[in-house]
Amino acid sequence: SPSATPTPTLAPTLNQCRISGYIKDSNGIGIAGAIFNLPSIPASVTANSWGYYQIVVPLGTYHFYVWPPFDSNYVNGEQIGFVVNSDITKNVTLNTGYKVSGHITDASGTPAAKAIVVLNGYLSGWFSKSDGYYALSVPAGTYKIDVHPGIGANNAPLTSFPNYLEYNFSVTGDTIKNIVIGTPVPTATPLPTSTLAPQP
Repeated sequence: SPSATPTPTLAPTLNQCRISGYIKDSNGIGIAGAIFNLPSIPASVTANSWGYYQIVVPLGTYHFYVWPPFDSNYVNGEQIGFVVNSDITKNVTLNTGYKVSGHITDASGTPAAKAIVVLNGYLSGWFSKSDGYYALSVPAGTYKIDVHPGIGANNAPLTSFPNYLEYNFSVTGDTIKNIVIGTPVPTATPLPTSTLAPQP
């Protein structure tokens, strides 16, 4: 039977180090499918069924992100100035937040795929799907919504549409927020779909 503490299988070479650890929720349960991402390299790895991940990277100082599984209630994590000068264990806890989700379309109803949604510093981490569906989770608060085309290799936009901005968007529970890009007036802010508090 598999061990809950996998043996490292990636072998660093000269001037490289292994980062490994667990991505867990606030109850200490591993989050399968979470992604540890170093966009400056770029490199990423997906956590296994126990939330365990490992990745080999060059020596350096990094800004890393941890993206929760798509369409979950976990809030993304990140750290700036993460120094890697030897093999290192980095465990990450993702908190639970309120899910903001919906569809992104243009004024004619055509879905906007490969878009990124940002609420203040919280990112979706995943491009909107082919039907325009997006989802991300954030703590309760008031946010600026920024929707813009995703960026691919060589910093080239993956799609083309004008950035969408909306201010004073309140999140007090799981909320459905459909977004129409290319419109001068922001779409109305709906009431939350749930008033359940996030899990501790």
